[in-house]
Amino acid sequence: MTQRQSTRQSSRTSGRVARASEAKISARGEGKKGQSMRKAGGTGGGKELMIGGIVIVVLCVAVGIMYVQKNTEIRDATEAKRLANKATEDNIDRAKTAFRDAERAGMAFVTSKNEKATDEELFGSLKGNDTVYNVVFNRNYTDKRRSNQTEQRPMFKERMTPLGIGTSLGTPDGIQINKGTADNGSTEIVIARKNYMADKDDKTNSGGEILVIVKAVKAK
Repeated sequence: MTQRQSTRQSSRTSGRVARASEAKISARGEGKKGQSMRKAGGTGGGKELMIGGIVIVVLCVAVGIMYVQKNTEIRDATEAKRLANKATEDNIDRAKTAFRDAERAGMAFVTSKNEKATDEELFGSLKGNDTVYNVVFNRNYTDKRRSNQTEQRPMFKERMTPLGIGTSLGTPDGIQINKGTADNGSTEIVIARKNYMADKDDKTNSGGEILVIVKAVKAK
C-alpha cells in the first residue's frame, strides 16, 4: 500500500467515526428532550388534579353552608309559628276568663233583670285584672214612647274610642272573639262579645250585649 492509499483509508475511517459520534449526540439530545417533555407533562397533570380537588372541597363547603342556613331558616320559621300559636291561645284564654267574670257581674243588667246595678256590682270583680282594657255593658229597651234605646255602661269612659276589629279567633261557647287594635292602632287587643236575649214575655226589654276588651299577649 502506497502512502497515498494509506491517507485515503485514514480519511474514510475518520469520517465514519465523526458521523457515528454525531448520531450518538443527536440521539442523546432527542432522549433528553423527550424526558423534559414528559416531566413537563407530568407536572401539568398534577397541578390540574390539585386544582380540581380544591374546587370540589370549596363546592362541598358551600353546599354544607347552604344546608345549614336552610335548616336554620326552617327551624326559626317553625319556632316563630309555634310562638304565634301559643300567643293566640293565651289571648283566647285571657279573653274568655275576663268575659266570664263580666258575664257573672253584668248579665242581669243587660237582660234588664237588674236595671239599677251599681258600678261596683258591674265592675268590682274586674278592676283588679290588669289584662282588662275595658268592659262595656249594653242594655236595650223600649221607652214610654215606644222608641228603641240603649243604656251603655262602660268600665272606662275615656277608653270609649273606635276599635279596629280584625281577624276572628273563633266563637267558643257562643263568645265571638276577634283580634283588634285600640288607641288609633297603637294598642293590640282581643275583643270578646256576646248578645243576650230578654225573656220572651218581656215586651219592654230586648236584651243586650256584653263587650270585653283585653290587652293582647305578644309572641315571645
